[in-house]
Amino acid sequence: MNPPGANLGVTIFADKLFEAAATVTEGLTKIEEAFVLVDGAKIHYQRAGTGRPLLLLHGLVGSAKNWRRNINFLSRDSSVYAIDHFNMGQSERVPGLNAGLEATADRLAAFMDALALDEADIAAHSHGGAVAMMFAARHPDRVRRLLTHSATLGISLFASTRRALGFGSPAGFLFYPGC
Repeated sequence: MNPPGANLGVTIFADKLFEAAATVTEGLTKIEEAFVLVDGAKIHYQRAGTGRPLLLLHGLVGSAKNWRRNINFLSRDSSVYAIDHFNMGQSERVPGLNAGLEATADRLAAFMDALALDEADIAAHSHGGAVAMMFAARHPDRVRRLLTHSATLGISLFASTRRALGFGSPAGFLFYPGC
């Protein structure tokens, strides 16, 4: 396994290599549909707006489309990236993928590397919140603000993640320093 922050072979591919990037309109906001190659697999994301990066992480068995009603508002002040995790949404299915929180958090770092995002605000719900908290614990220098709603963590992981972050809440919202 690569150590946190190691180059995981991430590369951005032009639309010609994958499906042409589609553009959809949600309200008045143009939402770009795109793919990036992370550790050898295609990751789908939606992007809209300009400003500081804001990553939106969906819950288990969800997709970037879970955020479609929020992107219009959030993209007024941010470059919004609604991400389909590996094996979910339109992202590539990878048989035998390590779906643990640590591995998923490190793939999120690789996603950010692929898009040249040094740090970002992160909003996440459900399982995406667990990934976001693990990401903040493993890559604290890459998180500017963190907001989770109904984040889920296994009992054994919950205590260690709270200690790693220095604070936490078992349910509801968790605010990362800088909010």
